Amino acid sequence: MQQLPSLLSLSGNILVYSGAHSIQVFSCYQSVAVGAGLQGTVAVVNICCYYLIGIPLGIVLAYVAHFQVKGLWIGMLCGVLSQSLVLLYITFKTDWEAQVNKASERLNHWFLKPSDELN
Repeated sequence: MQQLPSLLSLSGNILVYSGAHSIQVFSCYQSVAVGAGLQGTVAVVNICCYYLIGIPLGIVLAYVAHFQVKGLWIGMLCGVLSQSLVLLYITFKTDWEAQVNKASERLNHWFLKPSDELN
């Protein structure tokens, strides 16, 4: 029974980290980049941020720095943060006028003019 208070403390800490991970305030940038036609870029960013930054950092924090489960969560949060920052940069560097022109061209490809509909 002496382990119960430490278990409750650990589970409370894990809930804080998992709650911060699930909020993902910047996850909208992933949707913006995908909507702009940058699916391949988003996939590469996700792989790099999670598998090259988040997971290795989490393993180091968990097992080398002895943060245990908290280290894994902190590593994943760092992966999410790095992903968000890269996608934020991509969002701000996107030429939105060009994106509007591409969307207009795709729309005009399928759109029939009123005079064409009557014939």
